[in-house]
Amino acid sequence: AEPATLTFRAEVKKTPFTLGRKVGCDAVIPVEATSGVSGQHVSLVYIGDQWMVLDEGSTYGSLVDGVEIPKGKPTPLPDGALLGLGPRVKLKVRIKSS
Repeated sequence: AEPATLTFRAEVKKTPFTLGRKVGCDAVIPVEATSGVSGQHVSLVYIGDQWMVLDEGSTYGSLVDGVEIPKGKPTPLPDGALLGLGPRVKLKVRIKSS
């Protein structure tokens, strides 16, 4: 969703699923270090019957629909949520059942 020039898509087929800037994450987000996205920023985990997001101790934090989430604590990630990674990057979450 932001920045507008960022085109990023990832299909999550395992749990946990890591997102960040560094090679070795399950999904490498193509942004510069100045974007505020950490090397391993968040993990997506399936707990119970829902997807959760877990901030992995990122430098600039993570948000779900504009609300900061606590580091290290799984937080619900609903379909259609806007996942903020640091101060500048926002990803639109689409969850579909198979």
